Amino acid sequence: MDNPKLLPSKHPIINWFIHNHVAANLLMLGVLLTGLYMIGFFGLFGQTAKLRLEAFPAIEEPIIKVTATLNGSSPEDVEQGVTDKIEEALQGVQGVDKITSKSTAEYASIRVQASSDYDMDKLYDDIKTQVDTIGNLPAEVEKVIVKKTAWQPSILWVTLHGNASERTLKKETYRLKARLLESPYIEKVDIDGDRDGEISIEISENTLKEYGLTLQQVANAINLNSLDLSSGALETEQGNLTLRIKAQAQNQNDYENLIIRSNTDGSLLRLGDIAKVTDGFVEQKMYVGFNGEPSLTLRLKSGRNANVVEADKSATDIVNEFAKTVPENVKVTIWNNLDFYC
Repeated sequence: MDNPKLLPSKHPIINWFIHNHVAANLLMLGVLLTGLYMIGFFGLFGQTAKLRLEAFPAIEEPIIKVTATLNGSSPEDVEQGVTDKIEEALQGVQGVDKITSKSTAEYASIRVQASSDYDMDKLYDDIKTQVDTIGNLPAEVEKVIVKKTAWQPSILWVTLHGNASERTLKKETYRLKARLLESPYIEKVDIDGDRDGEISIEISENTLKEYGLTLQQVANAINLNSLDLSSGALETEQGNLTLRIKAQAQNQNDYENLIIRSNTDGSLLRLGDIAKVTDGFVEQKMYVGFNGEPSLTLRLKSGRNANVVEADKSATDIVNEFAKTVPENVKVTIWNNLDFYC
């Protein structure tokens, strides 16, 4: 152990502080004030935190996702023309443990799981290089995105509930989602309890016989007259123009006005003349409620570099303002705030 009598001579810095009490106190005060400044203690004066605050750390998953979006195809066409080609391009890439995929009429999603302890940055670069070299994808493919995934906890939840129709709740929920995504602190908003829309078309057998139609003929007419399809590109002196047919029916009225047949007298037979068209929701055996009322819930996630306290404040301000504009039979409740843990 050091002899206390020798301490000042053996430690010149400590010796200097011992003989300069004022300087030592000022230095300690400076360190304290710097720390308070960094955590935003002086927020009353307009100061924000310089250090990122988070309730739980973002955890990078060993997953790379490749997503291709397109329109005007069937799931089978997407599987053969897009998904299979991307999977083939990824065969042989080092660091890949498993590849799973999902194909729908609107997108192809390929999930690549990395081998244990493999460098994710290198795997991402290798996958992106391979995807960029694919040159024979269908013209309907609008864009292909390659991205890493990370588990990020929700900063807060917002529930819209009340004695309102499901359509009203859904409309207001998506309106709030769009408003929240305008905030620079909020990166993603997930919705729980939302059912996909569904257009159902019912035609009786007697009606088909009356008009001399078959169910297949009606289906073909609907597919032919309801398209959202890329039709190539036109080269001009001013540049290339993308051509697209945008005649996709979107709602009940659009479908009811689809032309099924042109009659010899010049009149048009429309779908609404022979069928019952219902604009509803996909059936599911599930009830989502909040305080005993029908509800939809938004889960808000901040960016990886965002401050959870600032993100919570921004979201809360937006939601409080939004709550003033909803119908009387819709309530807006904020809960499960993560800034409680900070």
